[in-house]
This record gives sequence, structure tokens and C-alpha cells, in this order.
Amino acid sequence: MKLTKFCEDRGVFTFDQLLEEKIKTVRGQPVRQPLMKISDQLVLQFTQRFDVLTLINGDEVPFTAVTEKILYEEAIMQKLRAHHCQEKWGNELRVPFVWEDVWTSIHNQLSTNETIDVIWRQVHLNFYTQYSYNKWHNTSGVCPLCHQVPQSIFHIILYCHTVVRIWNDIEPLLIRLHNVRVSNEEKAFGIVQKKPSNGVLARNWVTYLMRQVVSDVEIAHYAAITVP
Repeated sequence: MKLTKFCEDRGVFTFDQLLEEKIKTVRGQPVRQPLMKISDQLVLQFTQRFDVLTLINGDEVPFTAVTEKILYEEAIMQKLRAHHCQEKWGNELRVPFVWEDVWTSIHNQLSTNETIDVIWRQVHLNFYTQYSYNKWHNTSGVCPLCHQVPQSIFHIILYCHTVVRIWNDIEPLLIRLHNVRVSNEEKAFGIVQKKPSNGVLARNWVTYLMRQVVSDVEIAHYAAITVP
């Protein structure tokens, strides 16, 4: 629409202002004819619109198809947001995981509650490490196992030279239990399977127990350096 001097002088700049003149004609009120002439020149084109509900997973459901079940599930999903550790592990390992299967794997029927608690904390990145001690106290203490300054929370699980050497030493035994090589995914979560075999259960029991022992060493070191 070309702006006229009449509009400029009277501060008319929006389509709503032109519609107001149309409404005045319906009400029988006086109208400003120059604005009515501009309004009559406008041709409106309407397209059919479908209102949709956008789900958390990105799918769109037409309002006519929305059910109470869909709304209930969406409300639940809004509350059950992914734990921050899942994103951090995803960024570190660069592989997708079915997290429900990870949690099931951790609850290994061969492991003690103490071992399960240790692995659970490690996977949630809510466990003591030399890295976290350095971060809390603004220090640069070395890992008590490899004597290197840890660069991330993942150090003691994935990158500590001593722990990597332990993995290498026990790998032949682990392969006898379940014939696959050790991976970073196993170091993080154990072997995750929907229906684990007895060999997988035994292998996870061994590796989880090893990780508990490593964790105990770090905690003992922390206790030693914090005793007054």
C-alpha cells in the first residue's frame, strides 16, 4: 500500500486503522472518506489454517486428533527432562544410548548395592574425583593413580593411564566371558543389552567391581590429604 500525505498527516500507518473506518460504516458512524478509498482498494486473501499441537519430539498433531492420553503423556514428559549427565556423556562419547537400558544394566543382579551405588554415581557424574577436588579448591593436584593432572570429570573412568592399563590387563578375561573388545562405552556404562547373557552379566560384575575399587582408592587419597 502506498503511503499518502493524508495518512502521514493523521498518523495512519497500520492496516488496523483502516479496518476501524470499515467498522464505523457498520455502526453508522462518520468515516474519513480518504481512508475508506484506500481500504476499498485492498484485496485480502485468506488461506485455510490448521491448528496443531507440537509435541516434545517435534511431531505435530492436528487439534482435532489431540486426545487426553496425548496431553497426559506430554505433561509427564515435560517433567521428566533428561538428566544433565546424559548430554555430557553423549558429547564425550559421540554415540547414542537408550538410557533406560543403561540404568537396567547398572542394576546387575550379581553386584552388591554398594557397587551399584558407585556405578550409578559415576554415570550421573556425581562422584568424587581428583578433578572435582581441584575444581572445588582451585588447585592442580595430580590423579593418585597416574600422577597426571586430570582434565575432566571423565578422567578416572576413561583416560587415567593406570586405569586404562588395568582394562588392558583384564581384557583377555573379559573376552572369555563375552567375546568383544573393551570400548569406551563399556568403561562408562558396562555392556548394555536388552537381554544380557550370563557372560555379559559376569563381565559387568567384574568391571563394575574394578571401578568400585578404583573409586575407593581415590576416596582414600582424598581422606588422606584432607586430614588436619
